[in-house]
Amino acid sequence: MSDWRLTYGGKLDRTGDREHPMFLRLEGPAGEVYQVDTGVPGAVLQGMVDAVGTVGIERALLLRTIQHVEATVREGELPDPEFPVVGQPPRFGWYPDGMRDGADLRTVAVKACRWQDDLDGDLYCRASSDADGAVIGAAGRHAIAPTDGATCAACDIPDEREVCSSFTHPDVRERGTIGGRGHLRHLMTARCAAGQDRPGTDCHPLGKECWHRTITVQPRNLAGRATALGLVEALDVIDVHLKAALGHRYVKSGGFLTVGLLTQRPTDRDSFQTAASALTDVLDRFQVPAGEVQQAGADPNTTKGWARLQAVIEHAATDGGAAVDIDNAIAVLDNARQLRNSQQHTQRGDAVIRARTLGLAWPPDDWGDAWDQVAGQVRDALVRIRDALRTIVDTQP
Repeated sequence: MSDWRLTYGGKLDRTGDREHPMFLRLEGPAGEVYQVDTGVPGAVLQGMVDAVGTVGIERALLLRTIQHVEATVREGELPDPEFPVVGQPPRFGWYPDGMRDGADLRTVAVKACRWQDDLDGDLYCRASSDADGAVIGAAGRHAIAPTDGATCAACDIPDEREVCSSFTHPDVRERGTIGGRGHLRHLMTARCAAGQDRPGTDCHPLGKECWHRTITVQPRNLAGRATALGLVEALDVIDVHLKAALGHRYVKSGGFLTVGLLTQRPTDRDSFQTAASALTDVLDRFQVPAGEVQQAGADPNTTKGWARLQAVIEHAATDGGAAVDIDNAIAVLDNARQLRNSQQHTQRGDAVIRARTLGLAWPPDDWGDAWDQVAGQVRDALVRIRDALRTIVDTQP
């Protein structure tokens, strides 16, 4: 993991036609520094004002910029500097090309609060304390009080998308009504993880100078990606080695049209099934004629799948005086092939068995990690078979 830090830099002199020019300072774990501008072309300003109002325009621009920066950093897609200036940090703006109205700001017009819970359609405030007269019970370790959309919108606790990362343990209490028409909730106290004095309603970028956002970036699963690419490479070369060792290829026409799906890391059960189906389709392209199975001394009626290839390889090795051991490799390939059928059809119990033979818990806690494990084992199995084929080639006259 790595942490980036976002702070408020202040207002800028007006540049060109950009309105409300402010900037945020983005600092990376390796000393990288970016300046992120919030200024927008005057031509689109009116649409934004229509979306969020004149009073809240600057805060809305900052909030939307924060969202954009955090998403950009987590995706690892920081752009090239938009306004390169010698001696100054690289700068870029948040607004998308071609935006001509305030639609992109309407997403920030509705307040977001991580202390708001929706229980069966009713809203409750989880930032309550026992001193709040509206408290009706508890949810876990938190006291809860009934609330609603209008009450939350009027509450002065900062929006969760802009609140300082050090802001913790808010104490929100009900304080009367709004003109007799609704309830009013107010932030009484909070704590600061950084030890700053008097954290409260101003813990946002236009409030306290100590405001910051910490953006934690999880490492991309490059190992999983490498495993998937290694699997594709192993599939790509295995038939070449079959040709060299046994005299001809065993891949059914059509090639590896679905091989691209093998490099897409699953995120849920459905995408795992898609990857498993692609793997089965590719492995099933390796087909050994019944006549060759019989010549190898095996029964083509009972010898199925990759066991047919095993019989042919072992027979060729014996003829050449080579010793090969591919039992485990063949078992891995057959279990990987049948994992799709175990999931997609009626053999749900069989899925558990097949997964266990591949060292997987079923269902897995993380579908991406499970696929990395399957892909890695299949790749290693293909490599062992490739090495056996090389042994056969080396013993040939």
